[in-house]
Amino acid sequence: MGGRYRTWLNAKSVPRPELAGDNKRLNILWISCEDISPNLGCYGDEYASTPNLDRLAEQGMRFSQAFTPAGVCAVVRSGIITGMYPISIGSQHMRSRIVTPDGVRCFSEYLREAGYFCT
Repeated sequence: MGGRYRTWLNAKSVPRPELAGDNKRLNILWISCEDISPNLGCYGDEYASTPNLDRLAEQGMRFSQAFTPAGVCAVVRSGIITGMYPISIGSQHMRSRIVTPDGVRCFSEYLREAGYFCT
């Protein structure tokens, strides 16, 4: 199972043509949570009772070797949402109140352009 800490992301966006029907767009469920370490049943934790997350992990994607660009949650989120290293966009410090540089677009912008609803 690798190292002690893992990042877990489940996107039910694995292509499954038999479920697609007439809809060309796949469903995407993005779950972001922090500070749980590998404390989920799908990662082998014997005491965690996480049946719904375990089922999502079984049917979607589960990463067993993921790395983080920083050790602080907000900084990491800025990297995930932009696809860029936090230091390259000035978000490497907590509570820095930076403005995203011109030309840097967030993942949700691309999804909206593709017709997805994002909250």
